Amino acid sequence: MSEHLHPSLKSSPGTVAPEGGSLVTAWTLGALALLGFGPLLAQFFINLWKFDTYQFFPAAMLGVLCLAVRGLEEAQLPLRPGQPWITGGLVVAFMGLLGLATWLWSPWLGVLAWLLAWQAGVWWLGGWSLVRSLLPAWFLWLTVVPPPLSFDQKFALQLQEWAVFGSSHVLAWLAVPHSLIGTLIEIPGRQLLVEEACSGINSVLFMTSTCVFYAMWRRRSLVFLAVLYALTIGCVLAGNLVRITSGAWLVFNWDIDLFSGPRHEALGMGLTAVYLGFIVAAEAVLGRLSGRPGGGGGMLGDGQSSGVAWQDSLSHWRPARRVVWLAVPLALLFAGQVVQMRQHVAGPRVINPIIVHRASNDPKEY
Repeated sequence: MSEHLHPSLKSSPGTVAPEGGSLVTAWTLGALALLGFGPLLAQFFINLWKFDTYQFFPAAMLGVLCLAVRGLEEAQLPLRPGQPWITGGLVVAFMGLLGLATWLWSPWLGVLAWLLAWQAGVWWLGGWSLVRSLLPAWFLWLTVVPPPLSFDQKFALQLQEWAVFGSSHVLAWLAVPHSLIGTLIEIPGRQLLVEEACSGINSVLFMTSTCVFYAMWRRRSLVFLAVLYALTIGCVLAGNLVRITSGAWLVFNWDIDLFSGPRHEALGMGLTAVYLGFIVAAEAVLGRLSGRPGGGGGMLGDGQSSGVAWQDSLSHWRPARRVVWLAVPLALLFAGQVVQMRQHVAGPRVINPIIVHRASNDPKEY
């Protein structure tokens, strides 16, 4: 029978033969995920859409899918299931966290439980080899999960301060008379408000996800990603400074307003194109400097393609009958989530229990 398999799938001493897994296993695991995490994930993404800074998440989820499919193609076959005690520990961890997320009605905790469940399932199916292959997709998913303690909002406020004071220094160099009042830049006849959206936080978060995707797609290592990311954020912050400074200079000298209307939108789109081009160019330059201009090496520096289709990886998954018992506790949690959703649908929701309480006039939350 081995003569009908791809050369990389033929049995050899010490390998584990496929156990009869198929698309049935994939559908079963998908159904269990929907049963246990559906309401929490749905509410998480609904809440996430309320924030302009995270409205890029559909593109990020498409990137997760692309990286996951490519990861399955790079998995080393036949798959070797991970140690049962690690699988058990991960199951206990994600079930406990999922129960807490359901009790508190916290989609943020629900997403963390889902990410743990992802690793539990992948480890159960293929051990470290499959975890390593799908780690880029898992890592990209993290870029749409807001940090605890409102760190993203604090960072946005910090970016506002940097943008205002940085622009002030450049305007002084350009001999543009102005004064600062908080986040207001006052020039003769005009007051320019540097709002949160103008702080650059939108671009920073979007380019974070883009940088991670592109580096993972090019099979770059974590060290390579760290250098590329530092350069990308530097480019974004510099671009935001140029946008605010040039806008104030044009208003003062030519009465051309780049802070509102179609010109503002066009400038934002143009800068986004510049940032994307910078990521591609910087990756190419760093690739030549590192001796890998064509990419490769993998996220952990040891990635190699197995040269098989992703469907072949699915065919080597373990039979789903061993995890069907999870449907019982997940169904109970699903019922609890539905009850909690109905109770909170008309009132305020605490999505991140670690988050600092906000003022009553700020109803938004993750």
